[in-house]
This record gives sequence, C-alpha cells and structure tokens, in this order.
Amino acid sequence: MAVKHRRQRRRIKRVATLGAATATVTALTVGVAPPPQAQAAAVQRDLRLQAGVHIFPPPDQIPDLTGGFGTQVYNVSQDVGAQVMTAFVDNFNLAVLLQAAGLDPTAAIEGALNDALGDALANALSELPIDVSELLGIDLENPLSSVGINVITTGGLFTLLRLLGVDLGWVAPFPNSVADEINNTEYLDISLESIFEAVGLPTSGLAFDALKATLAAVGIDLPPLSTNAADVRIPIVAGWGLGAFAAGAAYQQVVDDLPNQPGGAAYTGTDPLLGSYTILPMILIDNPGRANGGILARAYPLFGLLGIETVTPDTQVQSSGTSILEGVPVVGDIPLFGLTPGGANLIPIKIDATAEYLPMSDFAAWPNPFTMANNVAAGLFPTYILRNQSLDTLTTVLVDQIVSQLGADITDYLANPGDDPQLGPKLNIYVTIPANSLPLLEPTYLAVDVVNLLTGANFNNPIGTALSPVLTSLVNLGYTDVYYDEQTGIYDRSLDEADIPTAFGTLPADVDWAQVPGHLANNLVTGIQKAIDDGLINQNPVPSPIQQLLGLLGVGNPLDSLVPDALDTLNDTGTQSLTTTSFEPQSITETNLGTDTVNLTTEEEDAGSEVETNTKKLTTAADDARGQLKKTVEDAGDRAKTSAEKARERTAKAVKDAQDRVNDIAEKGRKQIEAAAERVEKGVEKAVKGAKADTDNDTKSKKADAA
Repeated sequence: MAVKHRRQRRRIKRVATLGAATATVTALTVGVAPPPQAQAAAVQRDLRLQAGVHIFPPPDQIPDLTGGFGTQVYNVSQDVGAQVMTAFVDNFNLAVLLQAAGLDPTAAIEGALNDALGDALANALSELPIDVSELLGIDLENPLSSVGINVITTGGLFTLLRLLGVDLGWVAPFPNSVADEINNTEYLDISLESIFEAVGLPTSGLAFDALKATLAAVGIDLPPLSTNAADVRIPIVAGWGLGAFAAGAAYQQVVDDLPNQPGGAAYTGTDPLLGSYTILPMILIDNPGRANGGILARAYPLFGLLGIETVTPDTQVQSSGTSILEGVPVVGDIPLFGLTPGGANLIPIKIDATAEYLPMSDFAAWPNPFTMANNVAAGLFPTYILRNQSLDTLTTVLVDQIVSQLGADITDYLANPGDDPQLGPKLNIYVTIPANSLPLLEPTYLAVDVVNLLTGANFNNPIGTALSPVLTSLVNLGYTDVYYDEQTGIYDRSLDEADIPTAFGTLPADVDWAQVPGHLANNLVTGIQKAIDDGLINQNPVPSPIQQLLGLLGVGNPLDSLVPDALDTLNDTGTQSLTTTSFEPQSITETNLGTDTVNLTTEEEDAGSEVETNTKKLTTAADDARGQLKKTVEDAGDRAKTSAEKARERTAKAVKDAQDRVNDIAEKGRKQIEAAAERVEKGVEKAVKGAKADTDNDTKSKKADAA
C-alpha cells in the first residue's frame, strides 16, 4: 500500500510539473516571467483542488438563505440536546452492575490512560536541558490530575464508557458544549520565580540583588518574581463519530474566543509577560465532517443554505494581541510560526483518522450504487478492516501518512509563510487505514471463516476471490481520488485528498470512462482465473478477523495474529498444528465397534518422536514470529525517527539559511550606515570648514573696509 501512495504522489508531481512547464511556456510566449520555483507547492495544491469535477462552490461561498435564523435555531437545539443528554447520562449509571460483578473499569482505564500520557510526556520532555514537568507542575505519575491538562471526550464510545462509570472528561456531542469546555480550561500559571528555580538562577539574597543590578545596568527592570510569566494549558480533545464532528465544529469557536484569552487583543485582565499558550491536540475518529468523505460534509451545500457549517475546518497555529518584541515579528526572515510572545497563542494539532469505506467518514462522492452498497456493508460488517492486515504493512502506511503530511505542512509554511505574522503552519494529519478486503464481500468471507473454525479446515472463498477485482474497481470509481493502476489492472485509490471539501455529486476527474468497461471485463476474468488457480483449500492460511477478535479476548496472541508468518499461536501444551486453525476438533484415537476396538494411533515411540519434533518446530516458528514482530516494530520506529530527523535537518537548514541571509543584510546595512555616517561626518567637516572660511573672509573684508 505504501508503494501505491508513493506512486500517486509521483503522478501528481508529474501533473504539477507539466502544469508549471505549460505556464512557463505560455508566460514566455506573451513576454511574462514564469512563476518562481518557490510556488511549486501552490501549483500542486491548486491542481489537487481540481481533482474532482465539482458542481458546487466551496463551503465558504454557499449563501445563508435564512439570514442567520438557521444558525440561531441550530444553537438553541444544541443547548437543549446537551442538557437532555447530560441529565440522562448523569442519572443512568451502569457502573453498579459492573461493581457487583467485581469489576472496576474506572481504575483500569484511567490508570492505563495516565500511564500512556505520563510516558508520552516524559519521553517528549526528557531531551530538554531543564525539568519542564516540574516547572509546569505536571505530575507524570498522574498527569490527568495536573492543573492545565484537561482531557475532553465526546461521542458514542465515550458516552458508553460514561454510562459504565468511566468519566474521561465526557461532554455532550455538540459543538457548543465542546467549545465551552475548551475555552474554560484552567491555565497553569508559571511565575518568574519558578522559571528562575528551574534554570538555577538565584531568587533571593546578595546573588539575586547582584543579578537584578546587572539587568538594571543594561536597561532591564526585573519585575517581582511573583509576576506571572506565562499561562499554559493543554486541552486534549478526542471525539468519535458525531462526537468527532462536534469537536471539529467547535474549533472555530475556540479561534473566535482567542482574543479574550490572557494576552489577547480583547483581554481585560493583567497580561502574562510572555502571554498565554493553548496547546490543542484534536483526535477525530470516524469524523462525519471530514472534508472529503464525511457524510455530513458531503451535504455541505444543503446545510450551508441553512447557515450550518458541516465541513470540519483545518486548524492553524495563530495568535492574538501585541508582542513584547515590538517591531520584531520574525526570527531572521521567518515569522515566529504564528506565535506572539506576550499575546494569546493557539497551537492546534488535528488528527482525523478513519478506515477506508466507513459510511460516516468515507462515504461515496457521487451516486454510485456499488459504492453506496459497499458503505452500508462496511457499517454492518466492520470486520473487513482486520482482514488481510499485517502489522508491518499497516505501520509502514500509517507512519508514511503522518510523517509526510507533517513534513509537507512545515515545508509549505517555510516556503510561503504568508503576509500575516500571527498565522502559522496548518498542522492537520489525515490518517486512513487502507482496506485489504471489500466490505461487500465480507459476508461470504465470514461464512467461510465460521466453516473453517467449526471444521478445522482451511477452505478458500472462491466467490470472494472471483468477484473481488471487478467489485473493487466498481466501488473505487465512486470516489474522486480513484486512479487506474496499470500494474494490478484495478481502479485503486490514492487516499490523499481527504482535506479537499467535496460535495455529494462530484465525479472523479482522472478517469477515462471509455476504457472502464474493458477494464472491468478484464477484472472479472482475472478474478475467476485466480479463484480456479487457488482451488478450494488454502495452502497458506492467515488468521481470520474472528480469530483476531477472539485473540483480543484472550484466546491466542492478538499481536501474532497480525503477522502473516505467525499463522497460529501455541496452546498450553505447545503442540498446535501450523496448518489448521486454533479451534480444531479433538482427534479421534479409538473407535468402539461392538466389543472390538480399532486402534488408530501409531506406535508409542514413533508418536513420541513425532510430537517432540513438532514441538521443536512450533517453538522455533513461534520464536521466529515474535522476532519478526519485534523487528517490524523496531524498523517502523527507525523509519519514523529517520523521517523526523530529516524533517528537523531541513527545518534547521531553512532557519540557518534565513538567519544567514538576515546576517548578510544586517552586515550590509551596518556597512551602509557606517558609510553614510562617514559621508555625513565629511559633509559636516566640509560645512564647518566652509563656514569658517566664510567667517575668515568676512573678518578680512571688515578689516579691509575699516582700513
């Protein structure tokens, strides 16, 4: 799958290059200079915005026919809905049933979340020269209870957990409720005294007096150490389904409220010296507002006419207020990534995650009956997500998506930061788990899985194999990111247009419809031929989604089930067969026929030798599987580290180059000022000499006249 993404990016790059070359030739023809290479990213983005045949204008150009009345009704309905749902959740608690059964989900889930968040913060802060966790007052053993950290969850799964007594900062799945919770998150006040203590500076005594006098000598009046240096808070938002839509829709309200935060342009309190900083991670899972795929986003033209925005906006680093560095909005010639020291700063990071074909977040782009039927099947049979997945390929694809998008966001900003220094990079990551099986065919696969589990056999699915290529092409043609893969002969998807608002009724632009019937016929022939070649028995079985789900419940090892080579897990005796499922019926060793007994076993010593040999093979296979799993995870981590290191190197080089340019400009400016000063000095000297000469001449004239 990673190869597919890289191939599609190369295809887009070739189109962008062709477009740039065409623009260059046209410009030269009419005598206009071609666009600089720095605009290549913009050219590529413009081309991607035309990836589909759009018949509706962008969301911001849809007029509100209600004159604002629709928005008011929407807000009132949110308030009423939030009150009703909150009252229901607060008064309907299923935790009593679990406690009666001796279960405590609250301690288990909150403990795991505390450990995960604490480890993540510890790893992120471990490389810093000072103990930032102590400076910020964060308890790494229990970060959820630390001031300034606020976990906010919303959506179906989190509502269920709340009903079970696990409250992970649950709020009703409405945009206003989520926005209020974010905007009212308490700040952690950081005083000058805590900063001095963290960096090892004196806070009292003669040493402090000497430091204060030294700063005063250079024109810096040190305020009292009790002065608030900065306000910091980290609201962590996680939404699922409609909750993800609510969290995404709440973002604009957070932006609108930014001027009212400490240091903001409309803030009336005492501003912190360095301003306030809101770090806002937003994790949106199966988001119906996803720009290209969300089922609510598909209907944005209709909702827009009612004054309701259904497309989740992209987030962007930004700030409000006046900087303490007046007249210095940049470091070198690079803006401060949209930050304003002394102002109110918002640093959002949006992660919009889904799986391919899910009806809520990856709905059909036009009324293709195969695609819409596949969406329905994806909602009914979500086990397709696990089918034919391996930890190695899945990790590679996800790491590639995350690292490439982050690098592109930073690179685009450095190449073109824009004219507003208070707007920084857009940190938006769209994660899509590619499907290796079609939901439409999942019922046939599940039927075969059940037969294999009950019989211990490894039957193939000839129906699914025969129809998979042609149905996959028919389904993928219902999306705008479809392209024809010449290697496989199937219409595949690039999954790289999730950020482009696409209304329902948008056709793909990169499809030659005249060739589609021939390609579909070839797909059908290819599928039938493969079904014949594979036969009825699978010689290389892989765990089914049912086995994987049972593994998650404690039957077998779920991690081994994701690795293709680990075909089965060891049972307690270590004598499981490698060619059958984990649920093989007990073998028959004796059959009673009246008074006679027929012995079907081999001789005792041969059986013992065979069991010992099989046990050694199983142990070796299990060790190899675990070793491969460990190597897969390590390799994925190494790839992520390498990509991150390259991104850091590119960013550091860009900053250094910019700083060098600024230093050169400053040096040239200094020389020009010195030259100008010399000219002024010479001019003054010349003027003084001229004035003196005139005075002497006047004196001589007066003496001559007197004589």
